[in-house]
Amino acid sequence: MNLNHLAVFHAVAQEGGFSRGAERLRITQPAVSKQVRELENWVGMPLVDRSQKRLALTQAGELLDSYAHRIFTLESEAERALNELQGLRRGRLAVGASTTIGIYLLPTLFGLYRNLHPDIDLDLEIGNT
Repeated sequence: MNLNHLAVFHAVAQEGGFSRGAERLRITQPAVSKQVRELENWVGMPLVDRSQKRLALTQAGELLDSYAHRIFTLESEAERALNELQGLRRGRLAVGASTTIGIYLLPTLFGLYRNLHPDIDLDLEIGNT
């Protein structure tokens, strides 16, 4: 399945029509129609009831659109999580320290840091220098 075709179909379904879907995606309406038709060919059944004046999804269209919504929601969540990881709002921070600093200073600092950044796992390695 071509995810670009799925995204176009999902935009059409969300916007309630081919023209509005095309406008949202900033592509031509014939390009949208072509991509939806190619997706229908891949699926092997119609996704849109073209006999209606207003956009009406077929049962297959409703089903596929519900999956498309979940797919693109997960895509957004993955992008957000990766951005958080890149911005050190999530992930793992490894710190090495000598025995004295590791025992007397870092536990307090780690506690403060953990309160500010609860989604970052801290890993402390204490060793003699």
